[in-house]
Amino acid sequence: MFEDYQFAKNLAWITGGARGIGAAVSTQLQIANLEVLELDSGVFDLGDRGQRTSWLSSQQRIPGVLILNAGINRPANFEEQSEEDFLRILEVNLISNREILLKVLPTMAEHGYGRVVFMSSLYSTKVRQGRSGYSISKAGAEALMRSVAMEYAQSGILANAVAPGFISTELTYQNNSESEIKKIIERIPMKRFAESSEVGKVVAFLVSEANSYITGQTIYVDGGMSLT
Repeated sequence: MFEDYQFAKNLAWITGGARGIGAAVSTQLQIANLEVLELDSGVFDLGDRGQRTSWLSSQQRIPGVLILNAGINRPANFEEQSEEDFLRILEVNLISNREILLKVLPTMAEHGYGRVVFMSSLYSTKVRQGRSGYSISKAGAEALMRSVAMEYAQSGILANAVAPGFISTELTYQNNSESEIKKIIERIPMKRFAESSEVGKVVAFLVSEANSYITGQTIYVDGGMSLT
């Protein structure tokens, strides 16, 4: 059924791989000698169903590693968030993940190998004012991850999520005022933001062959903030 597809075990697709955490993950995967294809806005608009579907349908090389990293956050209180913004968050952070998985999972399963990592967030389980859309999308992504892990475990596919806390990225400083940043750092037991490379190294392990038995898990990389 899938004979027209070429399975490339050492190929990694990563959404949102051009900057921030995605760029750091991409670097770590390349250090591990994986071929990395960064699916960012230069390839297609992840939130545009037409562009996304067109690109996916044109691909004949199916990766052995998939990193679902792209995510957007448009902070607004629940009643004030527009339907357009809410649906855009869901499209990028959740629905696109499902469509990409539908493309790659059958071929991974046919070849008995696959590594999938979802980039989740501390706010998949915690809440913060103005982040309802983001939290809903990340909680949904984790539910999708667990479903994939369960259904494909016997096909040699491991699926996990990495949930960063606050990372020293452009998005963090864009969405938080200086005073908010000071308060956040006070809540982190390690009293600092993480560097993107620290997240990248965790992802690199999860998608490596050194990981042979971890699946269906969310790994927190948050300096202990989830404990507070």
